Amino acid sequence: MQATAFKKYDIRGIVDKELIIEDTYHLTKAIIAYFKQQCPDLETMVVGMDGRTHSPLIKEHVCKAIIDSGLNATFIGVCTTPLFYFANETLDVNGGIMITASHNPKMYNGMKLMLNKKTVFDQEINAIKELFFNTNSFPQTIQKGYYHEEHVIPHYVRMLSDQFVHLKNKPIKAIIDCAHGATAAIIPELVQQMNWQKVELMYATVDGNFPAHEADPTKTENVKDLRHRIHQKDGSIGISFDGDGDRMAALTEEGIHIRGDELTALFSHAIKNEVGPCKIIVDIKCASAFLKQFQELNIDYTLTPCGIGFVRNMIQKTNALFGGELSCHFCFNDRYFGFDDGIYAMMRLLEIIDKEQCHLNVLYDQLPKRYCSPEIRLMSTNEQKFEIVEKVKQILAQKSDVTLITIDGIRAELPYGCATIRASNTEPVLSVRFEGTNEKNLDQMINEFYTLLEPYFEKTYLIKTLKS
Repeated sequence: MQATAFKKYDIRGIVDKELIIEDTYHLTKAIIAYFKQQCPDLETMVVGMDGRTHSPLIKEHVCKAIIDSGLNATFIGVCTTPLFYFANETLDVNGGIMITASHNPKMYNGMKLMLNKKTVFDQEINAIKELFFNTNSFPQTIQKGYYHEEHVIPHYVRMLSDQFVHLKNKPIKAIIDCAHGATAAIIPELVQQMNWQKVELMYATVDGNFPAHEADPTKTENVKDLRHRIHQKDGSIGISFDGDGDRMAALTEEGIHIRGDELTALFSHAIKNEVGPCKIIVDIKCASAFLKQFQELNIDYTLTPCGIGFVRNMIQKTNALFGGELSCHFCFNDRYFGFDDGIYAMMRLLEIIDKEQCHLNVLYDQLPKRYCSPEIRLMSTNEQKFEIVEKVKQILAQKSDVTLITIDGIRAELPYGCATIRASNTEPVLSVRFEGTNEKNLDQMINEFYTLLEPYFEKTYLIKTLKS
């Protein structure tokens, strides 16, 4: 196992290179040791897995380590990460391990962790890393735990169909792309339960090789097939999920790919209209145009670092009703548990469209005017990406017209625009985004930051990537 597999939010890496399957037994022992430090009464852990080809073998190592530690293992089968969270909320368990690499390509796998209904991330992952590398062996117990399987999907589908009973039998017009990910284990049953005769499914079988396209719905190339189908089928919106179902992206009836902060604004407006002034959590990449509107609408927002663990943690601290990220993670603490769930977000979006009795196109056009780039990914190295952020920050700190927010990389606010630059916590990538008060100022922002980034990238690559 490589140290690089221990990320900020989870444990994840390329199988047999960073993540060694044979090491996952010892890794699970390290996780249990940490869990027992925090929760001495730990008795039962839930285990779920996505549909990746190596997930079943990892699951065998994980469950054996749990049982050998004298704990009970409840296996919930192939499922989404939100279903794993749901199981932690509804079953008699203390925590668990979800075997998944989320939206990453098929050669990746990993683990997401939960303890006492809270996700384990950041410094907690570091503590597990230290235990893994610094402990040769963990104590064995004479009394082994037991293994059993629990079918949670029917309970989850029933919960959704009960909460959204007002959408049953409606002529919902949507095309849902499961991307051969874990949502394919749930969506067909949910659509049947809701009796949505006009909903069409795409790639709705679980296949860990992801033969149709990469299961990351935030990338334009991954919704190409969905957009094409929307143009063939008049009046339908598009819904797409990532590999483990904790993210949802949407396309309008015209095929416009709605960004995560745009969906965050739609969800926040709907909650505010229903309950009145409210608190929400947004990540640092959210467009300034939306932050300004939140203030005008008496929606109290808090900015967090990128990473849904930070958003969920802040929701719990502030009792905010909602949290959203540009990456299309959406956490509803309003009528739900407060964790990110792509399928639940889809249901809330369909509810908004039904309640407003208008097309998603119309709701999208009602959002405040904004001039934003997409999130741009600059390939770097795990070492250099942090160095670049620090060097750019030092230069910007000397400018009198720049306001810096540095809770995660840089958010630089200028009189004519805003830019975010941060090192990805999961990949050797520098993530940048630009916003201007108009199109001319957007171009000016991009040009200014091109100058700041030019020393660290090949010129042709940087121009092509920033200005595409």
